Amino acid sequence: MAASEAHLVVIEHRGVAYRARCRCGWTSHPWNDVRPAEADAWEHTYGDSRLIEGRPPRTEEPVEQIFAAVGAPQAPAPVEKVVDRARQLAGGSAPRDPSALHELVELAGRSPATLSEARDATIELLRRHSRRNAGTADSEWLQLHTARRLLEAALTEAEG
Repeated sequence: MAASEAHLVVIEHRGVAYRARCRCGWTSHPWNDVRPAEADAWEHTYGDSRLIEGRPPRTEEPVEQIFAAVGAPQAPAPVEKVVDRARQLAGGSAPRDPSALHELVELAGRSPATLSEARDATIELLRRHSRRNAGTADSEWLQLHTARRLLEAALTEAEG
């Protein structure tokens, strides 16, 4: 498992402070600016393995070789891709379009397990949003709620 898969870090903004938090329980120092919190999150997730010494670019050394030397970034997990796409579709003009359900099913590889995990992840995002915003139903809540319904419908389609 790649470090980026083992650690899911978010940056919270509370009052005037920014703090990075990971699902493993790690938290950063509270900062007055978002950049140090992001740096803490990066170091927690990747350590020094993705830092390279700055050097002037050479035309004979393509960027791909530099990335290959430190390890190419991992693609997002299938569940994260499905959740992200469901949120995009939920924020669109026609989230109930049947093609949206078909797209989610195909993106999940026609796997009911992936769609179920994506639905559960969206429910968790809804729970966190409600806790963070004292149950306020704002545009983010509506997007997450619609994404959850889309994922449930896509799961039904994949199972049927």
